This record gives sequence, structure tokens and C-alpha cells, in this order.
Amino acid sequence: MASIRPSLVLSATVILLAIGAPAYADNCNLAAKLKALGKKESRLLACQSKVDATADSSGLDACETKASDRFFVAISTTGTCNQPGMPTPCEGIIECCENVADRCESSVADAFIDTFPSKCEAAKRKAAGYLAGRELRCHATAARRRQAVDPGCITRAEAKFTVAMATAGACPDGGSPLAFVEDSCVRPAVKTDAGDMVTEACPSTTTTSTTATTTTTMPHQSCGIYPTCGGLCPAGQNCIALVNQCLCFDQGSCTGSWPACDGACSSGGTCEAFSSFCGCVTGNCPCDGSCSAPEYECLDSGSRLGCFCFSAQ
Repeated sequence: MASIRPSLVLSATVILLAIGAPAYADNCNLAAKLKALGKKESRLLACQSKVDATADSSGLDACETKASDRFFVAISTTGTCNQPGMPTPCEGIIECCENVADRCESSVADAFIDTFPSKCEAAKRKAAGYLAGRELRCHATAARRRQAVDPGCITRAEAKFTVAMATAGACPDGGSPLAFVEDSCVRPAVKTDAGDMVTEACPSTTTTSTTATTTTTMPHQSCGIYPTCGGLCPAGQNCIALVNQCLCFDQGSCTGSWPACDGACSSGGTCEAFSSFCGCVTGNCPCDGSCSAPEYECLDSGSRLGCFCFSAQ
């Protein structure tokens, strides 16, 4: 007897596409648009990276023009994408997307500043472009498959960015670079519904969000030179590398227990590992809110994990 499994799978796929997929216009290729936009943002920030590395801006205009020309060619073949309504105040989807990419470039350039030439800043601006491009490819893949955005894809892009930023060095990066780049380059470029399904590229209704940098005051003296640290600390303390600085922390405390991250935390917190240090976490908190324990700060993770209560102890 012939198997009915292929027909069942096909029927299920058709049902999922009919029920779960966003209603794109017939002549709209959202996936191609988002991929093209991600490439433009990445290329523009690569142009900025070259200036940072050489302190020579003579080729910047030509580099930006080339990125824009390649974007225009790519996006012009992807349909009008005027669902659910023609974007305003932009004169069409192409101008809307160009505005998003240009704001991405200018925002990162204004935040990632250093005395040029700076290999550190060049690496960070290039990493910002890679993050924007990778995350928009995640959304493009979701749009092409008519599926929700894969959180694993976003997490992998964020992890690569975090490593690149840490490797680059301690030059300025806006204080919260991951959240800053996502707010400046990714979120304005794509609109999703409650189920994280992609519904629109370069939405004209995008609200520009400002990421506030939260500074946690830590009563610990400086020691050594980042990232090697190794400076002297008072008796009973270790010199720890913590977010581009070297600080003295009590031995046995959470932060002082890197890389095991098995130290003690106050107020029921758990000692958890971050990219290069340990910190105390007591769970999630409403963003822009506060934590019940006064020694904890409500910080934005810069990802879809939301905000959590953090303390360096």
C-alpha cells in the first residue's frame, strides 16, 4: 500500500502557509529587500571603518556612493512592498530603506568615536555593520520561509558581535553597543507582528528609540591596565577585568570568581558568567523599571531576553 505521509506533509505545509504567513503583496519580496538593506548597512559601516583605520576620509564619498548604487540595483527588482499601506512620509519603499541605512551609519559613526587612525574603532564599526547585516539576514530568512524569526539566529549574531567588540579593545562604543546597534540599524528596518512574523520592511511608522546608558557605581579601586590587568589590590581582593576596566573585587565574591563564576551573591542572586566576567543576577525586571534589591540595577540585555536585575559584587 502506498504511503500517505508525503501528501500529509504537503497538506500540513499548505495549511501552515495559509494560516500563519503574513499577507505579503504578490509583487513584494520582503526577504530580498531586507537582505539588500542589511548589505547596504554593512557596506556603509565598512566605509567608515576604512576611514577609522587610516584617518583618510578622501575616499569616503566614493565608497558610500558605491554602496548606495549596489543597494538601489538590488532593491529595485524586489517589488513595491506597499502592504499594508504605502509608506509615508517617504516617497516609496526605496527611500524609506535608504533613510534607515543612512541613519544607521550616522548613528554608529557619532557613537563610535576615537582619535584616528584607530584600529580599535575600525574593528568596532565593521563589527556593527556585520551585526546589522547578520540580524537582517535572520529576518530575511524568516520572511522567505513565512515563519517567525529564529531566536537562535539572532543569538548567534549577537554572540559574534560581542566577541568582536571585546577583541577590538577599549575605544568608545556608546556604552551599550549591542543594544545601540540593534536600536539604530535593525529595529527601524523591519516590522514584526505579535508572533514575530515579518510583516513589513522599513516601516514608516518606526519610532526611533534612544538607549540610555546605565552606569553602575561600584566601590572598587582601579588596578592594572585592561585587558591584562594584574595590578595590585588590597589584601583579600583580586584584580579583575570587567567591561574594559580593571577593578579590585573581594576574593570569593561573584565577580572575583571568574572564570568559575561560583562566588556568593546577595539577596538570593546567582553568580553567572558573561563574556569575560561574572555578575550577580536575580531574574528579569520590567525595562526602565527597578529591582527589589537596592544593590541590583535593571539592565537591558540588548536582545529579546529583555531586562534583568544585575549587580557586580
